Amino acid sequence: MSLDIIYLVLTIVFTVLIILTNAILISVVLSSDKLRYSSKHLMLASLSIGDIIMGLYVGPVLIDVSMWSRPMICHAQLALEVTYSIVVPFVTTMSIAMLNLDYIVNIGSECYGTGKIQYCMKSVLLLLPWLLGIGVMVPLFLLAIENLGSTCSFLFDISELQHLFLIVTYFPAAFLVVVTSLAAVFTYRCMWRSIRLTDTRPLYIDMQPPTDVCSASFLTILLYSPIAVMLAFGNDIIKCPNLEENCDAFCWIQVVAQILFIAKSFILPFIWIKCTYLRKAAKKLVEKA
Repeated sequence: MSLDIIYLVLTIVFTVLIILTNAILISVVLSSDKLRYSSKHLMLASLSIGDIIMGLYVGPVLIDVSMWSRPMICHAQLALEVTYSIVVPFVTTMSIAMLNLDYIVNIGSECYGTGKIQYCMKSVLLLLPWLLGIGVMVPLFLLAIENLGSTCSFLFDISELQHLFLIVTYFPAAFLVVVTSLAAVFTYRCMWRSIRLTDTRPLYIDMQPPTDVCSASFLTILLYSPIAVMLAFGNDIIKCPNLEENCDAFCWIQVVAQILFIAKSFILPFIWIKCTYLRKAAKKLVEKA
């Protein structure tokens, strides 16, 4: 079986799974009165919206291009690239970091449980990834492609400015995910130790361990990093102008990186099964149906 056929089949299967898993997750959150008022679960729904874009837009376009080998017009190619390589990975990675911050603030600050402060902090954590992704990264992308060559491809005609932009769009957000996930674990351990020593538990603290958010953090970094490294550092090697014997190997590496990148969008919803409240809401939704 050729590499192109493997890539096409997996992309079709993954696209269907992305739409199903994320649509179910969003439905479960929106169907529950309790989860609709939970900052964590609203952020899960927001994260799923970012992932479902992969299934509703990016996946079908990649399938169409792979099946029919049709050339894309310049603007369509750039729109696909900015969604596929900039907006979706940046927004979803930042959303994971915000989930970690939400956990830290939720069990570490009494202020988070009250009034206007709670509303403001929830709004900031929920909207910040989208505001940065669309309001900052997209304009920077347009600036980076100002002097784009005749290929009409941002990813395969890379200048120094574009190379720097690809690095900035993922690696700082990934670093923030790592730092906040470690901070979430540290905060949980500190609060749990304090409760054990004092034998008291503040009423505003929900002491669920950060198993799901930390698992999601690890999975996101694991599955996004290969394609990020390939885009930011591997473009010159992948072209293999004088080393034909190495091109097949690098093509396989590139395809595997792309498949892992796409797979993340349907694997991640399964991580949230660890959340007790989400499981209960899903059970109620099934019972109503």
